[in-house]
Amino acid sequence: MHITLIEPPRYYSPTSPISTVVIPPLGPAYIAAALEEAGHQVLVIDALAQGMATYTPFRSIYLRGLPIDRICDQIPKDTKMIGVSCMFSAQWLVVRELIREAKRRFPGVPVVLGGEHGTGMPELSMEQSPVDVVVTGEGEETAVELAARIQEGRPFDDI
Repeated sequence: MHITLIEPPRYYSPTSPISTVVIPPLGPAYIAAALEEAGHQVLVIDALAQGMATYTPFRSIYLRGLPIDRICDQIPKDTKMIGVSCMFSAQWLVVRELIREAKRRFPGVPVVLGGEHGTGMPELSMEQSPVDVVVTGEGEETAVELAARIQEGRPFDDI
């Protein structure tokens, strides 16, 4: 089954050293490895790495990395599950917009939120976005089980 995992763009401020640091997306990398080991084909879209020289206005600040429309343009038409990482609650506004656009373009494809934000605020994440599933805690085993259920057409509300 084809699965797409997305590391979103980051807020950028030239006066904030933390916003200029680039860190490999280890969470999506671990999830991708577990899914590939289970036999799935995984595409990881690292919006920051793919658009390090791209700065897009977002509300009153800038995002560094691919803009949301270009991220969604890369999602293969045959993807059966979309996973989005949100490691920091400060990223939630842009991640929420990314989830909305992914659901608009792929209405029948489950969108899964992972990362610290979803773990800390799963109910709020579900209330504020059209995300289908929030994975709390470490997600490798859950992602594999979720993908198997989606592939088999079985419900996943009891995982």
